[in-house]
Amino acid sequence: MKAQTANVLLVEDDFALASSTMELLAALGYGARLADSAAKAYETLSQPNDLDIVLLDLQLGRERGEAVVIKLRAAGTAIPPIIILSAMPIKTLSDAVEITHAHAMLQKPCSVPQLVNAIESALA
Repeated sequence: MKAQTANVLLVEDDFALASSTMELLAALGYGARLADSAAKAYETLSQPNDLDIVLLDLQLGRERGEAVVIKLRAAGTAIPPIIILSAMPIKTLSDAVEITHAHAMLQKPCSVPQLVNAIESALA
């Protein structure tokens, strides 16, 4: 189903959802890393890395996923393609795509083919 391998950063603070998504990404053959907070996402992305895709939740405790991206860009940090992955309403996801210049958005829960298609499209 998957055309190529990619290193994916999952930014997700819900432990159960993060665990199952990380298992799924690994089973699909992706290299997966987890940032379980906005602070960890910022730390990971602000350092040299080999990440190809960021799967970004919008609700990260008291911080928003969009704020992480804005902060990184303000610091001049290059960010891999972003896929918004959130349970927020579609309008909120659309607004986040505009703010972050995300490649795609997926509303939770999404199907495995939707996730793979979004990742593969972002890699193309």
